Parts: sequence; structure tokens; C-alpha cells
Amino acid sequence: MLPRDFEQVSRVEAESIGPPGQRRFRLTIEDGQDRIVLWLEKQHLQALGHAFEQILTHLQVVQVEIPFSAPEEQILVGADELQVGRLQVGYDEQRELVVLIVHGIEAGMEDPPDVLGRFTTDQVAYVSMQIRRVVSSGARQRANGHLHNQ
Repeated sequence: MLPRDFEQVSRVEAESIGPPGQRRFRLTIEDGQDRIVLWLEKQHLQALGHAFEQILTHLQVVQVEIPFSAPEEQILVGADELQVGRLQVGYDEQRELVVLIVHGIEAGMEDPPDVLGRFTTDQVAYVSMQIRRVVSSGARQRANGHLHNQ
């Protein structure tokens, strides 16, 4: 199967769905003609945000592979959705774009990626901040001696 190739992403959005403790996390990618929703575990979305921040910090040819464990529960996905199994992030120096390589949960180690996405550094900076906010929302924090939800 050929990957869904988002040659130049026009929109990327990270979000969580559901109440704290039962949230599901997703990354939506669009290029004006195609759209896909990538479902991730919280720690994997957080690792993706860190990988994006690393690339922005170094802006060199780096490749970060994000290790995945099996999801707590299998998510039923539609035709334009993918339960993520493995991610890789790199930087295309020639085109000056950040590259996201996505393998579905059922992909083997030698299988080609299911999704390729290319992002500008501005898009990566934006979604990194969004990921940080999404991952921390609902987290318990101590403020003025009281525990409360953000």
C-alpha cells in the first residue's frame, strides 16, 4: 500500500477528546485535498511534541524515532483515521520542511509508512505549543495548596 502523502500540510491540529482520565488524543493533518486523523496515546503525543521541539532547536538533519507500546485499548477508526503504531520525525534540509513518518498499529517493522506529512517550521512551532497545552490540560497541578484541574 502506498502511503497517504501530505506533500505540504496546510493545517495541523492536536487535541484531546473526553474528560480527564478518559481522554483520547489525536493529531489531524490536512493538505487542502486530503485529511487524516491520527490517534495516539498521551505519552506518544507528548513525545512527538518534544521531537518537534528538538528539530526546531537544532534545525539539522536529525531523525527521532518515538518508541510505542501497545495502546491500552484498540480504537475503532474510520476510513480517514489511523491508530498510530510508530512515528519518525526528521528534517528535510533541501526543502526546509519537517517530515513526519507514520506507521499504523498493525504495520510491521519493514512495512512502508502509512502517512507522510511535511510541515513548515512555523506549523511545527504552533503544533508543539498546542501539544504541550493539550497534554497538560486535565492534569492535576498544585496551586496555592489546593489541587484542581486545569
